[in-house]
Amino acid sequence: MKKISALIIIVSAFFCNTLNAQELAVNPAEEAPKEYPENHIYDRAEIKPEYPGGINEFREFVVNNLNLPDELTESLRLVISFVVEKDGSLTGVKLERNPGYGLAEEFQRIFATSKKWTPGYDKGKPIRTYFRFPLVIQFE
Repeated sequence: MKKISALIIIVSAFFCNTLNAQELAVNPAEEAPKEYPENHIYDRAEIKPEYPGGINEFREFVVNNLNLPDELTESLRLVISFVVEKDGSLTGVKLERNPGYGLAEEFQRIFATSKKWTPGYDKGKPIRTYFRFPLVIQFE
């Protein structure tokens, strides 16, 4: 009985591997990477875009330049989305779930004055990359 069980396990393993190999076989025509238009915005990059000095330096830049209205007294969790262009400039700045208070315009103003970023890269070429930047505003 032990020999038969071992044989069944070995044969099953062989057939499972054969089936998996067949399932993984890809038609070479399907294997070619997708070609996107020149203005495509990528949500991933081989090399991610980066602010000079890193993301913490960018966070510091944003906080130091942020002018909050006096009527804003509640703590907020914000996400600002934007595109890092091929030249490192920032476009399409949007405040997700905008709480009002003129904050969307304030972030557009700040991001427009940002240093240029190092753009994202894919296959050795700079690409337009979508970026989400979380920010928590707390009052003491």
